[in-house]
Amino acid sequence: MNVYDFDKTIYAKDSSIEFLFFALKHNPAAVSLPFGKFIIIFILYKLKLVSKIKAKEAMFGFLPNIPNVSQLVTNFWQGKTLEDWYIKQHQKDDVIISASPRFLITPILQENHIKNIIASEVDHKTGKFFSKNCYGEEKVVRFRQEYPSIKVQAAYSDSLSDMPMFEMAKNKYLIYRKKHTVKLIKL
Repeated sequence: MNVYDFDKTIYAKDSSIEFLFFALKHNPAAVSLPFGKFIIIFILYKLKLVSKIKAKEAMFGFLPNIPNVSQLVTNFWQGKTLEDWYIKQHQKDDVIISASPRFLITPILQENHIKNIIASEVDHKTGKFFSKNCYGEEKVVRFRQEYPSIKVQAAYSDSLSDMPMFEMAKNKYLIYRKKHTVKLIKL
């Protein structure tokens, strides 16, 4: 079984940030005020004065103002694709592990016939987290809850914050991006 990070790994960008700006562009009245609050909380997060979950909840603080979040998510993914290198090697039992909200990444993953998804559990109506942020060591905890005895053949990520995920894999691949070029570096 292979495990993959989502953002900047099998998807070229950070889907949460991209979704925030998509929502701001398409629903400016609904997103503007919460966006201002997010900017302030983001600065406080960078100063280590608030937690990552608090910052992410502020990022998704506009969701209560959106009448049909599912439709907004569907519209967001239109015309977007996963990375070609991933599509070429995709296997039926791949597991995608992401800090992004499940409600956000599930549509594009299902469209690509990926059913094994571990992600941050976030209420799509409120932006509040139901679970810990699925990041770093939490990815391993969540993977082991779902697949307690499965051996990981390969792990792929763009970030060394996924070192705990790399440590559970036989083969480790760091995704390196430069402009429109993607290289997989075996660690």
